[in-house]
Amino acid sequence: MIKLTYHLPHPTHYHQYFLEKLVETKAYNLNIVYYNALLKEYPWKNNFDFDKQTYIFKKKYFNVDFRYLFKKNKSINFVAGWIEPTMIILLSFWAICGIPYIIGTDTIIDKNRKGVKQFLRSLWLHKLILKNAISIVTTGNIAVNKIKSLPIGDIKIYNYPFVTNLDFFKPVYPRKINNEIIFLSSGRLDIKHKGYDIAIKSFNKLKLKYPTFKFIYKIIGVGPDYNNLIILIDNYNLKNEVQLLGWKEAEDLPNLYNICDFFIHPSYFDPYPNAVLEAMACGNIVIASNTAGSALDRIIDNENGFIFNSGDFDSLYDKLEYVIKLEQNDIQLLKTQARKTAELWDFNYNIDVLKSITSIYE
Repeated sequence: MIKLTYHLPHPTHYHQYFLEKLVETKAYNLNIVYYNALLKEYPWKNNFDFDKQTYIFKKKYFNVDFRYLFKKNKSINFVAGWIEPTMIILLSFWAICGIPYIIGTDTIIDKNRKGVKQFLRSLWLHKLILKNAISIVTTGNIAVNKIKSLPIGDIKIYNYPFVTNLDFFKPVYPRKINNEIIFLSSGRLDIKHKGYDIAIKSFNKLKLKYPTFKFIYKIIGVGPDYNNLIILIDNYNLKNEVQLLGWKEAEDLPNLYNICDFFIHPSYFDPYPNAVLEAMACGNIVIASNTAGSALDRIIDNENGFIFNSGDFDSLYDKLEYVIKLEQNDIQLLKTQARKTAELWDFNYNIDVLKSITSIYE
């Protein structure tokens, strides 16, 4: 059995689910390495089970785990992310010495970096790390095409999305509990990233045009813009309609997805948001911006969800006005198609991708 070491920035529930499936299916002799035990941005209350196969970096000096640098490593390495001192050193060593590794990444975000620092970064990343990987896996077709445009030679690149637990995130019927239409969003309270201001402006326009229309917009998450959102909600007189629910644990999410009628992901840019995948798995009708990678990958407009123009609250408003007038049969069809789309992408797809990459080492 091939030994595979999975290097990840920090534990998450969706990573844990897929890693458990890798173990259950006996696809690999698996070891897991985390750069951090927990991050303050994701204050999970539930502890993750770290067994003897799991190692967490101990970064005592210069933010580097020198002990791990000198550990014997006779495995194929899967590395998710490279901006971490210990992994920068290890990846450089593996690339030079020909030790096999797979790079896993989100969509690479274009940043206006200039000067010598950017030149050296590109030289290291493109000419050394990416070019010497045995393969690159990335979240979604947008990311695949982006990486193909980089000067990295003839490297195989695979679509390797985040895996959703379809047994956990699933529809529960009937879900309607009152006459109000419930909208839901989930994500960090970071307006410049998640675009909650666009959603609130759209709901303000909806309320002004349809003053008797009853709706609730719930937002799950914590983050730096909590107070700014409160001010925005007050300014638009939406205190009775918009609710900030705060942080929710993973076990709370399916119920919240299932009591909502529509899920909104209004981001200005989001490489591959898991919330979209989870909502679709629960049979939600997702209304997402055209810069959310997972939405563009999975949603066909007006067939299994809706896409609007990022940053354009009129575009989102048009979708909101349309969906609140849908007949119940049309709503149910959209929900069914959303779930069917989610079922096309279970954990077996990712395992098959890994096996395709590593088959040469069997």
